[in-house]
Formats: sequence, structure tokens, C-alpha cells
Amino acid sequence: MMTIHAFKDANDGYYQVDVPDGEDMPEWTEGLTPCAVQPATSNTAQQLASLQQGVQHWLDTTAQANGYDGIASCCSYYNSSVAQYAADAKAATLWRDAVWQACYAQSAALSSQPNPVIPTLATLLLSLPQPATYGWTAHAPGA
Repeated sequence: MMTIHAFKDANDGYYQVDVPDGEDMPEWTEGLTPCAVQPATSNTAQQLASLQQGVQHWLDTTAQANGYDGIASCCSYYNSSVAQYAADAKAATLWRDAVWQACYAQSAALSSQPNPVIPTLATLLLSLPQPATYGWTAHAPGA
């Protein structure tokens, strides 16, 4: 059995998460505000835009776990003289690029279908490249 949870972020982005009963909410939902579940829309472009906001939130919260403001901040340390910052930036840049390439490819494939089955955000995130694959390691901020 699944329970549907809905959230909004500070920019009014909407996220819907299907969570199997008895399981915890995914970590990336931390910091989001619970809200009422919105009815499904038939507008594929809107649904894909909402998913892309969710992907960006996932990228940002992953970087924030290591003490960065977000993924863009982390990637800006690419040429840092601090080894850990540079390593984080290199891994984050590779991961971010792979995530967006995969996300845009899936969006294009779905947009080309007359009646696409749009995945939930949780399903989409599981299908995208994962940070550890690109050398991302979680550590104490600044460590």
C-alpha cells in the first residue's frame, strides 16, 4: 500500500511523493512544507516542469548535506586549493551533468508521446544517476 504525500518549497514548487506504508519519507523532502495533494493535470509540460524542480531540489539538498548552499555553490569549488572542496566539486559537477542529461532525455521522450505516463518524482529520482556513482561522498560540512 502506498500513501501519497505532497510538499511545496520556498519557491512554491510542488512535489508529490508516493511512500510505501511503513517506510520513512525520503531525506530530500526535509525542508519542504507539507500541503494538500493537487489533482493530476493533463498538461505534460507542467508535470515535467514540476519534476525538474524536484530534481533541482534533490541536487541542492544533496550538496547541502555536505555544507554547501546548493549544487551550484558546490560546483564553484572546482579549482579550490582545499582538496575536499575540489573533490566535492568535481564529483558534484560530473553527477549534476549526468543527472540533467538523463532528465532532459526522459523529458524529451515523454513529450514526444501523445499520452505519456509521467513518473512520480520518487520514481524519476531512482531512475537518474546517483551521486555515489560519480565519487560523491557524504561527510561533515567543511570536513
